[in-house]
Amino acid sequence: QEPYAFADEIVGKGESLVKITGKTGQTGGTLSLEIQKGTSVKYAYIMVTNSDMKTIPTWGFARLPVENGKISYEITEELKSFVGGEITYYYVYVEDNLGRVAYTNLIQLT
Repeated sequence: QEPYAFADEIVGKGESLVKITGKTGQTGGTLSLEIQKGTSVKYAYIMVTNSDMKTIPTWGFARLPVENGKISYEITEELKSFVGGEITYYYVYVEDNLGRVAYTNLIQLT
């Protein structure tokens, strides 16, 4: 179902996937979600790694709360512990109740 939803969005027939807007940054972010009528967010995760991306990374993750179509998060020491130290890259992943996913850009932490 996701490839068809993506194609509909690109061709301009509708707003079929979750849209993520807002700010991501070095210490966290605040994101807004635009959700198609009749769907809901199933869950949201922040995916983190300490990889240099020269090899296939191992990812840690934490579930993020979605409140009133918004996600706020911080890069915390607890989150860093999921990958055994410093986080080098992260992204936020959202899935709707129909199994369709949307992602933020991959953020490199410096």
